Formats: sequence, structure tokens, C-alpha cells
Amino acid sequence: MRNRINFLAFLEQLEVFGVFSTQDIYKAFPHFDSRRLVEWQAKNYLQKLSNKWYCFAKMEHSEFSQLRVANLLCKPSYISLESAFDYYGLIPESSFSTTSVTTKKTSRFENDRGNFTYRSIKNSLFFGYKTIYSSIQPIIMAELEKAILDYLYLHPEIQTVSDMEALRLNADILGEIDWEKFTIYLSLFKSRALEKRVQVLTSYLQSIL
Repeated sequence: MRNRINFLAFLEQLEVFGVFSTQDIYKAFPHFDSRRLVEWQAKNYLQKLSNKWYCFAKMEHSEFSQLRVANLLCKPSYISLESAFDYYGLIPESSFSTTSVTTKKTSRFENDRGNFTYRSIKNSLFFGYKTIYSSIQPIIMAELEKAILDYLYLHPEIQTVSDMEALRLNADILGEIDWEKFTIYLSLFKSRALEKRVQVLTSYLQSIL
């Protein structure tokens, strides 16, 4: 028989997750009545992020909460591309959508927490990420070198130094690239097209550094 769970008891059990799934709910409350989720959304206690994921409406809107949501909505995935550039201070403005890469198909989610975009890559290219920690759980983020390579790999329109200039990349941050790691990661892509775009990046760096 399903029990009518008190919201305060629900909050006490699941607030620590920040973002939680229906699996988390039923693990804490095996006889939970899913109709409570609809009721609590109507009362603005909860926000539905996808068919599986929820958060409490009172959860702080912050960079880290946004990135945490992105990690969970599509698994496996890690933050990369423009959002990683933003995190590292490589670009001057924030991206409209939180961007990640995944081994699943390219997809997009929109909810009360924002817009989330996932670009598909091969299983063999799912590497070069790290775990960073905030007060609301760990976040999986591309390393700077991998974020740049992911971006060049997924943006074949970048062909010239002028194309690189248009990105307005921070020269100081580019100066922090670990070139030994970058070269190793590049070799793992096994892509001549990417190597040509990296040559464009190298020419651009020679002009600004």
C-alpha cells in the first residue's frame, strides 16, 4: 500500500542530493505515491527537470547547480565546449545553453533550470575529464585541453585564423595549456581534419602570444 509521505520528511531525506531521481525517491520511500510529485510541483515545492529527475524549487540558482543538473540529465556526459570555456574563463561571456558531450545521441533539454545541450562523440573519445567538487555534489568537467579539442572536433566550420579570432579566446588562459597533454589527447582522436584545425589554432596562438 502506498503511503502519503509528509513533504518535510521527503525534504529531509532528499535535500542532500540537490538533484534527485525517481530511483532515489523510491530507495528512500519504497511505497511512495508518485501523485505527490504532481501535487508538490503545483505548490512550487519541486521542479521537474526530465521524466526521471527533480530538484527542490528552493535550490539555489548557481553555476554549480546548473552544471550538476547537466551531468545528471544525460549519462554518461561531462561539461565541455562553450560551458567549459566559460568555467575556465576562456571566453568573455557565458553560454546561453549548458553544453556537454555524451556517448549517447545529440539531444537538448529545456526546463525551469535552463537549457541543456549534449553533443555526441564516439565512445573512444570519452576521456579527458575530471571531477570538481562543490557544496552540492561532484561535477564532471572536461579538462581545458580536452574542452578545446572537443570544440574544434565538433566545429568543422573553423578553418582560418579569422575564425579563431571570432571566438575571442582569452590569451592568458590559452597560455596555461599543457601542450604535452594536449598532444597526447589529439593523437587519440585519430582525425586528420582535427589536426588541421589544431594547426589553425597554433597559427592563431603565434599571432597573439
